[in-house]
Amino acid sequence: PKYIIQSNQMIIKNLNDADTGSYLCDIIVMSTGENRPFYIDFLVVRLPKIDTGLFISPNNPKVGDQKMTITCHATGFPQPTYEFYKSGNVLSGVNVDAINGIYTINDVKQADESDYSCKAINIGGSDVQNVRVDVKVPPTIEPIDDITDAVEGGQERVTCTAYGDPVPTVIWQKQGLPAYTDGIKDSGLEIISVDGNNREDAEIKTMGKVMNFASITPQDVGVYTCIAFNVVGNATKVVKFEVKYKPNFDTDYQEKVFFGWKGHTANLTCLVSANEIALIQWNEQIDNRTARIENIPPFTLPSLQQFTQFYLSSSSLMVYVSDENSPVFKDYICEATNTMGKASRTVTLARATSPGAPTVEVTSKLSTKVTLKVQAPTQTGGLQVTGYHFSYSPAGDTVNIVDKDIDSTLGSTIVELKDLKPNTDYLVRSSARNAVGLSTAIPTSFQTMDVSKPVTLNIVSPAEGSEPTTYTVQWDEPDDGGSPITQYIVKCRQVQVQGGPDPTQWVISGDIDPSYMIQKSYDPNARSYTLKGLVANANYDIRVSAVNKEGESPEAFKLIRTSQGGKSQTGKGTNG
Repeated sequence: PKYIIQSNQMIIKNLNDADTGSYLCDIIVMSTGENRPFYIDFLVVRLPKIDTGLFISPNNPKVGDQKMTITCHATGFPQPTYEFYKSGNVLSGVNVDAINGIYTINDVKQADESDYSCKAINIGGSDVQNVRVDVKVPPTIEPIDDITDAVEGGQERVTCTAYGDPVPTVIWQKQGLPAYTDGIKDSGLEIISVDGNNREDAEIKTMGKVMNFASITPQDVGVYTCIAFNVVGNATKVVKFEVKYKPNFDTDYQEKVFFGWKGHTANLTCLVSANEIALIQWNEQIDNRTARIENIPPFTLPSLQQFTQFYLSSSSLMVYVSDENSPVFKDYICEATNTMGKASRTVTLARATSPGAPTVEVTSKLSTKVTLKVQAPTQTGGLQVTGYHFSYSPAGDTVNIVDKDIDSTLGSTIVELKDLKPNTDYLVRSSARNAVGLSTAIPTSFQTMDVSKPVTLNIVSPAEGSEPTTYTVQWDEPDDGGSPITQYIVKCRQVQVQGGPDPTQWVISGDIDPSYMIQKSYDPNARSYTLKGLVANANYDIRVSAVNKEGESPEAFKLIRTSQGGKSQTGKGTNG
């Protein structure tokens, strides 16, 4: 049985929460037989038990966090209250929530790192759990000078030291380049790691990286960034590395030969890298001696241009060429100087000439048009070829000569000669052109074709129409075969196509209209024709041909699709 009455007591077995309550003890006075009831309030107590350990939020607290909490949850009856301890010392104040078991730390500091305890208490006893709070410290980079000044050929060490918990990783990176790894680089720069713990708080570790420049060069100039990082944060420090160095010509501009010609003013330029910025003067050789050039004809000396942010200075020597045999065609010396030293470069003013002859190939012959492929000459005369000149006429005809100029700087140029006579021998003389003049003309002979039917048209209108019930088919100016075009024939029929959304992959897969709707335009100058009354969002097979007195050209073919919209079943056409 659960309840056992024994002597003057009641024993309750298998005690549980339901046994809490008020119990009646009925006392009988034996001498009088009087009944005296007596109530006893009985409370079943459960000892506190912290069942899930202590919960820290955030789980990786770091210096600078606005808030950190330690939460303690215990079971027991009556409901336990809570006490918190830091390094064995009881904590009190508004930060302790004794009812809900929460201790709050505001504005987390390194000093908050410690051993903490939570004690859950009720009238039956207590339970204690401990936890270590490890406050992480984001990296801090110790002060470094913003600018480091060095001298070409000297040695320099730049150290970046950072501290934090856990120990930070430290790297150096030059602007525009990947981060450096430890070791010696191709430039002679050595990256060295320096670690240790020289701080009062042993939890905070230091790490350093040294850039060791054994022999400084101008290429070491730049902006370097020290980056320190660990799991809770990062820090950066930018250092500008200045190097004083003597002038050099190691720049993107490497032109050493310049060209001039009669009536032209040549621009000789040199670009110098130096820190401090270099001053530049121009010299020439006269009677085996070096003479400084003054700002008098035929020379002009514009003001020196300085680009201090790039350590560059630029100077031009303007030389006027009065005639083809001018003595100005020779070497000139660009001399650059600063407090670190000097450097010079010799440049040449050479005589420019007209270019060599082009190479000409006839690639297509029709009755009234010929296509030429023109290759630029390999001999340019020192200047860029800017175009070509063509003179052509029927063979032996010295009166009806046609001149044609083409501007082109391409290596290969396509040229069309139009309005020729059918079945006629022609002679074309071709010259290349630069700023000096024309090359020697080279002759090319060809014979045009006899009068024929028009050549197949080239349809240029897009495959995807912009209107639902109309479509304007357009074509290039046709070759009429040497006989005037009298009409155009335009055919269309609705078809089924396959090949997906790409019009270049369309092929006819079936007929909807068994025959073509045929339209004609009698305007010989027409370059388009508008088909009307088409079905919206439908595919059409379109054919266009040209007619002259010799007959009809082969049909040009185009598959098209009208846009979305309403439908119409009547086909009509309009000239364009």
